[in-house]
Amino acid sequence: MNIISILQLIIYLLLIPFSLGMYFSRGLSKELKTVGRVYVFGFMTELAVTEIFFLAFYFLEQSFTAFTIALTSVLLLSALISIIINRKQYKEIHFVKVDWSFAVLCAITLFAIVMRNIQGINDGDDAFVLGVALTTATNGHFYTIDYYTGTAMASDNYLRHFMAANPMFIAFLSKVGFVHPTIIAHRVLGSLYILLRSVIMYDIGELLLDKEETKKFRSMFASLVLFISIWDFHSFETDSTFFLTRTWQGKAMFCGLLIPLVIELMLIIGKEEKNNVYFVILSILCASAVFMTPVSLFMYPILVVVMGLCVGIASKKVGKTFKSLAALVPMVLFLLVYWRFCR
Repeated sequence: MNIISILQLIIYLLLIPFSLGMYFSRGLSKELKTVGRVYVFGFMTELAVTEIFFLAFYFLEQSFTAFTIALTSVLLLSALISIIINRKQYKEIHFVKVDWSFAVLCAITLFAIVMRNIQGINDGDDAFVLGVALTTATNGHFYTIDYYTGTAMASDNYLRHFMAANPMFIAFLSKVGFVHPTIIAHRVLGSLYILLRSVIMYDIGELLLDKEETKKFRSMFASLVLFISIWDFHSFETDSTFFLTRTWQGKAMFCGLLIPLVIELMLIIGKEEKNNVYFVILSILCASAVFMTPVSLFMYPILVVVMGLCVGIASKKVGKTFKSLAALVPMVLFLLVYWRFCR
């Protein structure tokens, strides 16, 4: 990769997501306004926007080039507006306290990234996602050719894959970053998602270990989770093929990133008395989940409903359960699209 490619990827994978996350900063309590949490919320918002734009441009039969131009314009404009209107909020964002245990977490995360790039496994999902991403980036059209056979995709059986925009995001980053889709998926996103997982796990540890005498164990909690994932990789069928080596694939993103993030949000909702920003994020995650895999059409509602019930019972506030259910309204719209076009 050249300097221009690196700068482009920094803009779309670091700067824009963080700027989008700043929209939520006004609603976060002071102690929760960390760099990692703001960035993760913003990154999931970027995925949600990509999903919505993909479905709109696909059903309007627009080209991938038009999709790229529109998505680029909206992301850049949204980030610019956020920088302007949230400029005072940046002073309130803080980093976590760096100590020896946090340094260990950073070292294990780096080790996991290195091992992911050394021991990455390619399978059928790898072939499909990258095949679709490559043909989309090169011919400028959405899902028109079955790259296995060279024939047109005319069967409705293909449509169940269309709901997930993950291949389109890879193609989009390839287009704007001038990098081959395989490098984007295997090297860039595969490494970034491991880093995101460590951030989410640390944030969960921050919520679970919120006492003064337990704060020092937060990094150790996240390190232990990641460490177990690394050493669990003893065959192709273990959990670590998702959490470590196949992190960039849709189902792996759902398991390794979205489920822990929902757990984090529910922990916050259980503690916060009056704050609706987290329910807004739950709604945005409907689109982020579909971006990852069509399986989320039923898995994400189940996850939110069960955890929403648990939070309502634990906090003795049924209103939190009903608000969690209300956050699933966008998923109803995705289900209608699936029922109409993809069943």
